[in-house]
Amino acid sequence: MWSANFSNFVTIWMQTFLVCLPLVQISKNIRSKRGALFFDLCIGDVIFVALFSLVGSIFSSIFAIQFLSLALVQVWCIFLFIDALLFVQYRIELTPQSIQWFFSGSKGIQKGSSFALNLVKQNLWMTVLLWGPLLLLIAAPNSHLLSAAILTSIVLIGGFTLKYKLSLKTPYSAVVLAILCMFFQPFIPFGSDQTTEIVVSLLPILPLVIHFYLLRGTAFYSAPSTLASMFFGSLKDSDLADVDTSQIAREFEGKGKSNKSKNKSDLFGLCKNANVILITVESLGAYVKPYKNASVDMKTLQNHFRDAMFSEHHYCLCPNTTVATNQIYTGHYSNNPYNKSDSVFYGKEPLYLQELNSNNYFSMFLDLADIKLYDYWKLLKRIGFDKIWGTNDLPSKGLKADYRLLNMVDEVAGIVNSKERPFFLHIINDQTHMPYEVVNSEKFNRHKDGSEKSKYLNAVEEFDFILDEFLTKLKTKVDLSNTIFVLTGDHGESFGEFGYYFHSNSSIIPQLQVPFFLQHPKLANRPKNKFESSCHFDIFPTLMDLLGIENKVEGLGESLFCSTEIRPYFFHSATLKGNAPANYSVLYNNQHYWNDRLFGKLYQFDNGELVKKTNEVYQKSILVHFLKKYGLVGN
Repeated sequence: MWSANFSNFVTIWMQTFLVCLPLVQISKNIRSKRGALFFDLCIGDVIFVALFSLVGSIFSSIFAIQFLSLALVQVWCIFLFIDALLFVQYRIELTPQSIQWFFSGSKGIQKGSSFALNLVKQNLWMTVLLWGPLLLLIAAPNSHLLSAAILTSIVLIGGFTLKYKLSLKTPYSAVVLAILCMFFQPFIPFGSDQTTEIVVSLLPILPLVIHFYLLRGTAFYSAPSTLASMFFGSLKDSDLADVDTSQIAREFEGKGKSNKSKNKSDLFGLCKNANVILITVESLGAYVKPYKNASVDMKTLQNHFRDAMFSEHHYCLCPNTTVATNQIYTGHYSNNPYNKSDSVFYGKEPLYLQELNSNNYFSMFLDLADIKLYDYWKLLKRIGFDKIWGTNDLPSKGLKADYRLLNMVDEVAGIVNSKERPFFLHIINDQTHMPYEVVNSEKFNRHKDGSEKSKYLNAVEEFDFILDEFLTKLKTKVDLSNTIFVLTGDHGESFGEFGYYFHSNSSIIPQLQVPFFLQHPKLANRPKNKFESSCHFDIFPTLMDLLGIENKVEGLGESLFCSTEIRPYFFHSATLKGNAPANYSVLYNNQHYWNDRLFGKLYQFDNGELVKKTNEVYQKSILVHFLKKYGLVGN
């Protein structure tokens, strides 16, 4: 009798377990559409799901209600789905604070419901196939064939409808094999041997154990899981109050403050009345020469940035396009990627461009991406551009993606030549944003290993070709002899470092460090052609210094031509965990202190090398000091 009960218990546990794993994979696939972390199953996910399923199965056995564990799965599936939607829409995780935030006030569900409904409409058949089988599984938990068929449909949804590539190297393949074992389980004769009955009931575990053993040494074991921390995320006043920051406050007194005296150098007015072309290449990390280990040699730099000055270490402060743009034009910290007027981290008003406009400049913004996405246009309107183009404003004329920039030469030239005054033009592209589009793959395929990074680098090289062509053609129609050229990245891009992919979600160096080049004929042949370090806050103070415009904005940046002291850089992710950034860090004097709240880990790096023995009290103190100093923790 006990063996029969145990066999039945194991069957319920395995059904619950094998339902949950595909649901976790589906959640991760949805999250990966917006730059999530490691998007495969990892050992932490498997252990958590196994324990969760075990607890549910024990309750089912105790109360003799076999479908109880599956009902718990249904509820948990809802939480997973909401968590994925919150991450995709708002880049925050499911916590008690974020649930309250999502369902209350002007920042509530009405701002996320349209996205959720659109996702359901776009994948209606997937939604029916997902939720319908779960209900049938609860209604008929003892039907092995029905259970196996339903589990198979869920696995296929997780594996194929979301374009997940299955191979023997992926953990999800083990789930498929386990489902096949469960499907054939009823056809194996049990006989009267109770031991055989128990062994057969455990059969689906076998492919999991073998497959996970073969994955040893891979990211399956090193990537952390976020499942256990789903309901723990908000920083409370008590958490911050426990950290003594008084010593840090004294140590950094006066550092990182706005300082007008750092905005006027001996080069003040050297490039008076010069035009300005600012190019922020989408997701361009320090992967271009002359940066360390770079593999891309940009023709644009060779042809249009000769004798350019560059920064050896230039950083965005937040690896998100909207936030980075906001911080460039305001000179202050913020974290409002969705441009909400009631954002807790709204930041200050963008005043730099107003200073340029008041000095007779005509300002233009040209974006090859959709400026309606996340209401990006609202930020551009706040900044105060005279002319704005988004992707829907650009003619195609047979060209695709970033190639449409070439169709804008005549229109930009026509506006510039008609104004008889200097202009400011900000260009940002789209192809180098994930999923990294390469239009002419026959020509731009130098990086061939098939990885995401190779696709990215090929996309960078294709846009480099487009940008070089655009500037070359523009020079034939507009006199650019007195023009300051700036090329940088809006933010960087990561490819699996510490489990992080893409951008927005971390404060690790690959997402933060971007190239920075500054060129004007009058800056050529200077004895010193590089800056040791800089950040996006410094862009406008430097431009205004060269242009000879009195800088009245009390921003946190400074002209790079002023004698600078070593400054602390505070970085933060756009992704939230509760009421504060999921990641934030401080870089000072080659020491990088990083709080990875998503995984609950503190790190310290010395000149890029991980420090094993650290002073956690000092780390927490310096991190909390700057987090509070710049107002990036909400109530």
